[in-house]
Amino acid sequence: MKKYKWFEMGDINGFFGLIADSMAILAILAAILIYGFGFPSDVVFLRMIPGIIPPRL
Repeated sequence: MKKYKWFEMGDINGFFGLIADSMAILAILAAILIYGFGFPSDVVFLRMIPGIIPPRL
């Protein structure tokens, strides 16, 4: 049976890829909320985005 490693160099690429993807999605959703639905930008950037980021990390 093959023993698996706990960490490999590809894991770093996967981590940064996941972070970049999450940030891109947050930027798109923030733009849709502000420009598409007319949400106030201070509500989106000061209340919603900080509440979303900790569970993503």
